[in-house]
Amino acid sequence: MFGLIKKELYFLKDSLMILIASMIVIGIGASFVVSSEIFVIIFPILISSVVLTTISKDRNAKWDKFVATMPLSKYSLIKSKYIIYVMTVLVGIVIGIIAMLVGSYVRNGFSATTLFISIGIGLTVSCVSGGISIPISFIWSEEKALMAQIMSYALVAFTLTGGMYVINNFISVKDNITLIMGIMVGFSLLFFVLSWFYSKKKSLDMEFD
Repeated sequence: MFGLIKKELYFLKDSLMILIASMIVIGIGASFVVSSEIFVIIFPILISSVVLTTISKDRNAKWDKFVATMPLSKYSLIKSKYIIYVMTVLVGIVIGIIAMLVGSYVRNGFSATTLFISIGIGLTVSCVSGGISIPISFIWSEEKALMAQIMSYALVAFTLTGGMYVINNFISVKDNITLIMGIMVGFSLLFFVLSWFYSKKKSLDMEFD
């Protein structure tokens, strides 16, 4: 398992370093002119999406066949993707927080509530889209998986917007935003974990092409 994770990091090293460096420069630079909270939302989504591209590349390189000949379970390959995905989401959030703190320092204003909300949205979108996209990427073709990934982002955005609208009819979203966001993050994390277990179960029936 550790070897698979090292392989993922080695494969992603160059693209991740370029992406991370770009996000740091753009985030810190743009924080002088735009609201920096958006980076805590966007960065984990951007950096974690790179992991999904490795699934199709593994398939094209027949890496899954190679893994099948090793003393590793089929689930090990899937598990490594989930672990790397979580790692990249956390890295994206950290970079986003740094950019936000720089922006807050420049603007002489910082809100812990805003930071919590931004982290919550970033986690929610990343976890739900990852929970959908990772298992689908193993089952569907590269083109269909990419379309599903794009649709998952739209689905999360629609659900968040619609959910907030419905909730606001019963209680004030503005007055209870911290509680509501905490619940949404909890559900998104649960969804991601369930996706992980689902992929583990499906891996037993997975055939390497």
